[in-house]
Amino acid sequence: MTVAIVLLAAGGSSRLGQPKQLLRHEGTSLVRRAAERALTASPEVVVVLGARREDVASELDGLAVRCVDNPDWALGQGSSLHAGLRALPPDVDGALLMLCDQLRVDAAHLRSLIDTFERTRAPIVASAYAGTR
Repeated sequence: MTVAIVLLAAGGSSRLGQPKQLLRHEGTSLVRRAAERALTASPEVVVVLGARREDVASELDGLAVRCVDNPDWALGQGSSLHAGLRALPPDVDGALLMLCDQLRVDAAHLRSLIDTFERTRAPIVASAYAGTR
């Protein structure tokens, strides 16, 4: 069973005033940090790019991820989700959606979600924290 990870990294971060994907945490950009964790959990990782495409893509140099462009990134996350899912190969059985600013989501957590999906075959598997999904 193949579960791909779709990393949404196309937003303009208008409220923040700078691209969130390029912020650094412990010396690494948020987008690279998320992509590295995703690759530890799945060999199939698609990163959706949009705003500041070249700058964000350069943070992923050397990683075995597939970058796809979302020319409609300004329309919101739904358009990025659509672009990422459209880019998945036909033999993928499931997709795990990830944002680049989820600092506490590590590879073990991603793997746990994938394992739960593979074990239960549930159409949707979600994380919960403090009683909230």
